[in-house]
Amino acid sequence: MRSCILAAILLVAGVPSAVAQQDMDSAGYALNGCRLLSNDTFDGLFEQSRCADKIKTIFRNRNGTGNCAPRRSNIKENSASIVRYIETRPERWDEKFAVLAQEALMEDWPCQK
Repeated sequence: MRSCILAAILLVAGVPSAVAQQDMDSAGYALNGCRLLSNDTFDGLFEQSRCADKIKTIFRNRNGTGNCAPRRSNIKENSASIVRYIETRPERWDEKFAVLAQEALMEDWPCQK
């Protein structure tokens, strides 16, 4: 009996490793946290924080990217813009969040020539 219980525990413990891991840098993974951030809610604060950090990183590394958003632009508004952009492109949710977010910001804040 003990060996059956032990076998069942080992079988159940092995199941999570068989499940495919979602890419934590993908647009689809970050989308929920960015939705929560743009909706100004207290739900999912960890996910919101991850989204805000990703957007801040984009702003720090934006030199020469074509993103001319003001440095002091509102992160909540930028998040909403990014969410709108990503939601209209579900076929690209497996791509890197940073790439799609940069495209969204370039569309909303194009550089003046």
